[in-house]
This record gives sequence, C-alpha cells and structure tokens, in this order.
Amino acid sequence: MLAWNGYGSTGGNGPFSERVWDQILAIGLTPVFIIITFCLAAILVRAADIRSKTRRYVVGIIHSIFHLATLLIGTALVSMSVAGIQTSVPYAGDILHFLAVAVGMLVLGFVGGFFWGLYLTIVSYFWGDEGNNAFSALGLDTYKNFIRLKIEGDNLTVYPIGIDKVPSRDGWQFNEDNEDGNQDTPTIAPKVPIECHLVEKTITMDIKTVATINSLE
Repeated sequence: MLAWNGYGSTGGNGPFSERVWDQILAIGLTPVFIIITFCLAAILVRAADIRSKTRRYVVGIIHSIFHLATLLIGTALVSMSVAGIQTSVPYAGDILHFLAVAVGMLVLGFVGGFFWGLYLTIVSYFWGDEGNNAFSALGLDTYKNFIRLKIEGDNLTVYPIGIDKVPSRDGWQFNEDNEDGNQDTPTIAPKVPIECHLVEKTITMDIKTVATINSLE
C-alpha cells in the first residue's frame, strides 16, 4: 500500500493534515486494501470465540474496523513521513526510508495489540467469552490449576486444585531427600512449601458410568 501511490506522492504541497487525508482516501480505494478489508473481517469473525452467533458477527466486524482504521491511518502517516525525507547522500535516503517504515510498523503493532487486548477485555468481562485467550494473554506465572485423580474401587474422585502463587526460577532447589534417585520422590522441590486450595468442590463419579459414556462418544 505504501508503494501504490509512490510513497506519499499523493496530496501535493498542502498542509500535512490535508495530505494525510488525501493519502487515506487514495490508499483506501486500492485493490490491496479492499482485499485486506474483506479478509481481515472474515478472519476476525471466524476466529472470535464468542458463543452468541449474532454477537460474534457484530463484535468481530467492529474489531476488524479498529484494526483496518489503524492500518489505513497509520500507513498514510508513515507514507507522508517517508515522503518528507530528503537527503543528497547516496543510498542514505533508501536507508532512512527503510528505518522509517520499520519504526512505523513497530508503533502500529503496539496500537493493534492495544485494540486486541481491549477486545479480549470487553468480551471476557461483559459476556464471559474469550476467557482462555484473555487469561493466557496476560502471561502470568501465577494462578495455575491442575487436577488430581483418586480411584477407590469403582469410584473416581476428581480434585480441582489451584495455586495462587508459583515460585519463581530462584525459588526451586534440588531435593536433598532424593539422593538415591527414587522415581517416586521429586528431584526438584520448592524452597518454600507451595500453598494450594480447591478451586471448587470435588467431583465423584462411578468409573463404569464414565467408561460407558466414553464408549458411546
């Protein structure tokens, strides 16, 4: 899209804001941007993990509009900024153009990431959708969950266990109680005991019933 109109040649010599607006109109009508518009909208609607079909289409399209606006306005700003770079040093202009485009892409990447995070926050907070993606995007080292299974006769008991604080890298040490390499004893142990709790009530079910359900599936 930057190359479509000669890197900011559209707009003449008027005020910067007018030249940017002319560039937005010029880029927005290019076949490249039109293809990107339909593809991005379709991808974001299809990828949205939203239970309501109507809400998925509405939110997905609105989400794509924010990204398309970022792409369109950002490309126009980068294009006009690159067009303003003038130098008489051989090859210096090409290098400066490349660096300006790289900086522009980096900045626009942060803006796009902000809108993506805003989307995850809204749909997870208000409707309980995209919970897994919203939580994983935080990249937290804490709040880990796992299950333990206990089999007694024909009964299977599931314990959903949560850990609010996981030790950092320097919070672990070699387990001195496992000098003989016993496979039933962990080799690495936390320096401070890990506190855990049940996330919800335990679940008890009959193993034969579970086996029957699995066979039917």
